[in-house]
Amino acid sequence: RVKTKELFEEFYAMGDSERQAGREPIALMDRLKIDEQPRTQVEFLDNISIPCLKLVTMFLPEAQGYLDNSFDNLNHWRELMKESEQKRNTLKRMNAEDMAGIPMPRIGGVEKAKSFRL
Repeated sequence: RVKTKELFEEFYAMGDSERQAGREPIALMDRLKIDEQPRTQVEFLDNISIPCLKLVTMFLPEAQGYLDNSFDNLNHWRELMKESEQKRNTLKRMNAEDMAGIPMPRIGGVEKAKSFRL
């Protein structure tokens, strides 16, 4: 887990450099989007790490343990992603319920939006 923390600090440093250069960093490297970390990890494992390790184990069967650990890691991040999505949906529902009874001002004949996006 220490290696993961070090890796994320490196990613976030790269993201900070991107932002300072006037570019929007990808979510994986953006410390301002830490709530997207589970999703970015699932995408990385699914699309990069596991496919590469599958190829490696074809030629080096002794690397199977790394592939097995990656699948365990993927399942962990999927569970965290599910929890994160549940929290986000709860906040959206709470926002909609809280705003439901509040009359909104009409601006130019159009009702102002009743909620905000997370």
